[in-house]
Amino acid sequence: MSEPLTALFFILALYLTLKAAAGSARSYFYVGCALGGALLVRPASAVAVPCYLIFILLKEKDGERGRRLLQGLGYFLTGCVPFVAGVLWYNFIRFGSIADAGYQSHGFTTPLWVGMAGHLITPGKSIFLYNPFLLITVVGFYDFIKARPKEALLVCLIFLSHLVLYSKWDVWTGGMCWGSRFLLVTFPYLMVSAGVFLEKRGTFWRAVAIVLFLAGVIVQLPSLVVNVSRYHYTLRLQYRDAMMDRLIYTAHDSPLIGQWKEVKKVIADLKNRDYLKELTSYATQQKSFTGAGDEELLKYGLALNVPNVWWVYLYLYGFPLRVILPLVCFLITIALISGAGILRRVVSSSECEGKIQ
Repeated sequence: MSEPLTALFFILALYLTLKAAAGSARSYFYVGCALGGALLVRPASAVAVPCYLIFILLKEKDGERGRRLLQGLGYFLTGCVPFVAGVLWYNFIRFGSIADAGYQSHGFTTPLWVGMAGHLITPGKSIFLYNPFLLITVVGFYDFIKARPKEALLVCLIFLSHLVLYSKWDVWTGGMCWGSRFLLVTFPYLMVSAGVFLEKRGTFWRAVAIVLFLAGVIVQLPSLVVNVSRYHYTLRLQYRDAMMDRLIYTAHDSPLIGQWKEVKKVIADLKNRDYLKELTSYATQQKSFTGAGDEELLKYGLALNVPNVWWVYLYLYGFPLRVILPLVCFLITIALISGAGILRRVVSSSECEGKIQ
């Protein structure tokens, strides 16, 4: 889905914004380009553009005779507008109207309070249950406002604009997905609040943050090991049309519990080599289960019935372990080296700030 790539462009836009605010106004051009990239991936990202315009207005309004303000707005719009024009042109080419993005069958019909409650507090979709670390961002937002009020406003505007937009969307649930996928793009912004808070707090809150982080890792594990659609199909076999309501509003039917049951089933099936060969043969024949019943999908769909990681698929397709294992080890090594490098930079930066203070 498009959210991870959109989130990448959003992270880049935020990073460049912080650099622009501390340096040359020309850097706002690259902020506009980053947001333009997000627009190409997901047109709904347009709600972030006014948020950035407000930030630039507030951040640069005290410049000499408004010169830097005009420069910042000019550079930002120069970077962003061509992408907006490209999206509108693409809509016209496909559908004959610049305002038509191909979503005629959907609209903003959900009561606002239903969508907001769904994203924030329901057992099946709450962002705080699927991402416990976000609780730190809430606790720390006051410190964030005191330390960086304009940046805190930008973060707040980005989050609220997406929350309101997708709470009104008639499929606010995001379909067969893990948690609140529509709000995923805002999480990197919320993390800034947590960073500011933890820099100012002592050992206790850092220990709490570590616990919440580890809880988040555990929460994500079943979604990484087994395709999340499998639990949706299993629940639909039991409740039919009431499946989504059960999943969202009933605690014991939440994917946070039910997905672990699917992990258990899939791991148990790994002992049956004949069954795995049968699944693989269907996949290599490119057999489509589109339109098939849920029972058939759960029985023969390869992606639903084996651990949902690429090295398992390679193994089932006949690649030898001597090819697979070096690839896995290489990626793990790169991740560890990169993580260690980031940690060194963070620790070094904290020590320097401590000495200055």
